[in-house]
Formats: sequence, structure tokens, C-alpha cells
Amino acid sequence: MKLLHKLLYSLLLILLSSNLIDSQSLEEVTDDELVKLIGQEQYVLVLFSDDSDASHDMETELASVREDLVETINAWVVKAIKSPLKDQFNPQVEPQVVFFRYHLYIT
Repeated sequence: MKLLHKLLYSLLLILLSSNLIDSQSLEEVTDDELVKLIGQEQYVLVLFSDDSDASHDMETELASVREDLVETINAWVVKAIKSPLKDQFNPQVEPQVVFFRYHLYIT
């Protein structure tokens, strides 16, 4: 019985720690998925990023407020890595965050 408790406790710790790791990152979308989201959803917040430290820091910050955005305005919060779509908004800046409201962007 004691062994069963230890196994369950260990499993719970593993599940919780993997959940914490996953909550630190945003869902990655392809360009096609992003275009579809923007066309279908009322609010979409996109992190256009690369592999830089600044991108990882920005993703961590956005991931920390993602749940609040989902709960309050039902926004999709996603990331697009090395997407050519970012050039439509500000080609000189990466990472950049673009907010889409009713299919129109606000940088």
C-alpha cells in the first residue's frame, strides 16, 4: 500500500511538472493555420518570433498572461516562428507581438 502511494505521488509530481513546463510556451501555428485563425476568431494575439533569447523571454511573458486573455476576451494566443507573414506588419522587428481584432491588426 505504501509503495502504491509513493508511485501515485511520483506520478502526480511528474504530471504537475510537465504541465508547468508546457504552460511556459505558446501553441505554435503554421502560416496557413494563422491566416485561418485570424479569419475566424474575434481576437488573436500572435508572437512572431525566431530562436533568439528575446523571443523566448517574450514567449514566457505572454504565456504567463495567456489564461487571463483567454478567460477575459476569449483570445487566441499563439506563436509563429520565422514566419514571412510578420513582414506585412513590421519587417525590421523580431520578436514582435501583433494583436488582431475582428480580422484587423494592431501592433
